[in-house]
Amino acid sequence: PVVTQRVFLDFEVDGQPVGRVVVGLFGREAPLTCENFAALASHKRGFGYRGCAVHWVARGWSVWSGDVTEGNGRGGVSVFGPSFGVETLDVRH
Repeated sequence: PVVTQRVFLDFEVDGQPVGRVVVGLFGREAPLTCENFAALASHKRGFGYRGCAVHWVARGWSVWSGDVTEGNGRGGVSVFGPSFGVETLDVRH
């Protein structure tokens, strides 16, 4: 797949910067998913990932974060409302 957009997430521990993660988005394969992620990453709609806690880390595998509603890992919402359909499961991430 072709990366159509890049967004970044800056991480902090106790208010101190610890790094930036740049995420490449595959907008042709999953346009709604990419629009949602980019809008949440940039706070384009007045809410998003800024200030979200990291809830779980599996070294070398994944980081769980992004609960923009509850702040405890159990909530969340898209910029399109409570949820939207799955666009593709064919792209590995």
